[in-house]
Amino acid sequence: MRRLSQALAGLWLVSALWVYTGRSASQDALGSLVALALIPHRAVQGLELWRFVTHPFLHDPSALLPLLGSVLSLWLFGSPLERRWGPRPVLTVLAAGTVSGALLLVGASFLELRLLFERAYGMVGGGYALAVCWGLAHRDEQSSLFGLATLTGRQIAWLTLALALLWLLVDRSGNNVAGLGGALGGALYARWRARPRRPEAKTREGSGRFQVIEGGLSDKKWMN
Repeated sequence: MRRLSQALAGLWLVSALWVYTGRSASQDALGSLVALALIPHRAVQGLELWRFVTHPFLHDPSALLPLLGSVLSLWLFGSPLERRWGPRPVLTVLAAGTVSGALLLVGASFLELRLLFERAYGMVGGGYALAVCWGLAHRDEQSSLFGLATLTGRQIAWLTLALALLWLLVDRSGNNVAGLGGALGGALYARWRARPRRPEAKTREGSGRFQVIEGGLSDKKWMN
């Protein structure tokens, strides 16, 4: 997760330089980089499908806190999961959280038309997915919550889902919708990963290997 954190920091620095050296009169926080954010109206009706891929790598150039939140989630939840599962499943969690968050935002925009023009950007969906997956992967282990309380991993996962829902009820912004979708996507992935695995098919006992030699099989060189 260190390389991904470094990549996010590098992209944030480049975007900040890009915006502040060529800021338009609109004073938009994202400047021309708004073309990379997920806006349901532009992504679906305008067929600007690249927004589904680019928006998790875009952070507000005028604020450092969202970037620190993404890096912190990678460090607190992504690194332990990487040691437990490996790098590929963790990237799958991030992708699942991002996709589920984007799909929830697009779907909700057809129910509440205001959301058609809301923006979602940053790793909010992936961050929530990591937190939920970490909690469910350590469901019976107790952890200190910043010294305030001791909770099990399952309780931390439920707390993450509750916080995602609370933020959405307080402010129905694009990022909060994507955050709830990411938390749900992380829970679904963790449940899928914890499913019972089918036992591997056993080889038939007594089946041996034969050594093939020129001229046919020799009784002396027959291997059981």
